[in-house]
Amino acid sequence: MHTAVDDLESFLWLLTWALVRILKKYGSNRQGILSVESALSSKDIRTNLTKQYFVELFWPDVAFGSLVRDWLGILKLARHEVEQFMSEFSTILAASERLIAFNNLELLCKKVYEQVLESGFRHREEISRYSQWEDVVRVMTPRRQW
Repeated sequence: MHTAVDDLESFLWLLTWALVRILKKYGSNRQGILSVESALSSKDIRTNLTKQYFVELFWPDVAFGSLVRDWLGILKLARHEVEQFMSEFSTILAASERLIAFNNLELLCKKVYEQVLESGFRHREEISRYSQWEDVVRVMTPRRQW
């Protein structure tokens, strides 16, 4: 069963892929960005299963990094709740109970949307500090140690 949580996850991965491409275009060659790009671009199912791991550990982007990690956390919890719902839903036979269950799923999806939006607004100030992509790449680039 496809839910709104699936749509939010798809949006997050599309956003992450777009950010990687933009950051590379503006000169970022950080290993973290390259690792995330490799995980997101792979057609190997095992690599696709680890894309969240790569983003959580290797994402060096100072403008969007904490937002992306925050959304990953929200969606990880939501995915667990949806899986739990699906498991319980498969045992429900009565139509009236199924309707109640679907209403609960709708409430869960609305809650997750609200959490994602609230997180976006919390991170807006952090993101707005960087008016140009070059600024994001410059801050991501480690200074040479002499």
